[in-house]
Amino acid sequence: MAKRIIKILIIVLLLVIIASYIIPLVFPALAVYSIGSFLGKAETTEQYSEARINEIKQMVKLNSLQAQENIVYKDTIDNMFVVYGIDVNIVVGFDVDNMRHKVIDNTLVVELPKPNISFYQNGKEQLLDIYELSLGGKIHEWTNIGYAPNLSGTQSMKLHGKMAKYVEETITRKHYERKAQETAMHNMANLLYALQGDVMIVEDLDAYVASLWDHRPVITMPDE
Repeated sequence: MAKRIIKILIIVLLLVIIASYIIPLVFPALAVYSIGSFLGKAETTEQYSEARINEIKQMVKLNSLQAQENIVYKDTIDNMFVVYGIDVNIVVGFDVDNMRHKVIDNTLVVELPKPNISFYQNGKEQLLDIYELSLGGKIHEWTNIGYAPNLSGTQSMKLHGKMAKYVEETITRKHYERKAQETAMHNMANLLYALQGDVMIVEDLDAYVASLWDHRPVITMPDE
């Protein structure tokens, strides 16, 4: 009876050894995935609950950036030189509704959504100075702005169109979107590290996944 058990064990062992050689030949893709899962990070189809995803979205929302700018705008309209002060509120948020994520080695990898910026004027712009340009080029200042001549409808439309473009260009030059993204990445990384959870944040999910494969050893399959 003991000899029979030993024979059975030997046969099972031989079958296992033979299978280890046959599987790579018959199912190479399966073999690569199996080996890769041990040698590096492997993507999985594990899904996190919607509640967990929503928690991460709320954390990202809290990293919205708000700022205020007082912009001085100078322009010439026909025979007048005007100086305005413009108070602008700036909000940089993240499109969490389109937040991408993937589970890799039981870790939820979240891509920080691209920032989107919006701004609006806080009240009406303030006329700080207005000058009349004489034919000789000399500038005469109206001492009482309250009695300065009003702009015509055409002049006002032209002025405000150029003013809005100048405000947008000024805000763009200050790179608020990049500042918000860097701040959010720093805050989220520190928070997730402190929580010691299984979630990490990246700027580019596709680049992160590609980097994992770039660092895996090259596996050469036997020729058929």
